[in-house]
Amino acid sequence: PKDLVLKETTCGRDFEVPADGFYQVNPEVGEELVKAVVDEYQKGAKDAPDVLDLYCGVGVFGLCCNPPKLTGIESGRQAIDFAKRNAAAQKREAKFFSEQVGRNLNRIPIGPRTTVIVDPPRGGMEPNVPKWLAASKAPRIFYVSCDPATLMRDLRTIVRGYDVESVRWFNMFPRTARFETLVVLKRK
Repeated sequence: PKDLVLKETTCGRDFEVPADGFYQVNPEVGEELVKAVVDEYQKGAKDAPDVLDLYCGVGVFGLCCNPPKLTGIESGRQAIDFAKRNAAAQKREAKFFSEQVGRNLNRIPIGPRTTVIVDPPRGGMEPNVPKWLAASKAPRIFYVSCDPATLMRDLRTIVRGYDVESVRWFNMFPRTARFETLVVLKRK
């Protein structure tokens, strides 16, 4: 059924997800990944409290970080509707926009007090996004990826403006060659 809604819990927060929508398939490792992002965010939250969550899906990373200002962008309109529902249910102020991240970069708020989280689909970011991020003033970028090839392609550009601070690997898909990666980047 198209209108079936799943209830998921991550980091003690409840999230509604459309049955045909995206959510990590491995709840234990998914929780570990989200906690790793939240921990990294908290380390630098004093200097970069605002969160820009690109390819945000239903809002999990951004909402779990619990920032004072959250902006999420995702091309899937249904995912954005659920991100808004999740923010309202958690009584969080947040702005979520349904559009392709690479379409209107000049309209996306990113500054020296912004922590950026990116979790693009397997195909990685649109070609103009890594260059835009490399030139941004954000102190830190957290890149979550399920595809090492597109991750490396995008990182080659982003590292013009950022240093890789850490790389963590998450065995999201046991007994397969696939995994999730969290790369923490710090402004040079």
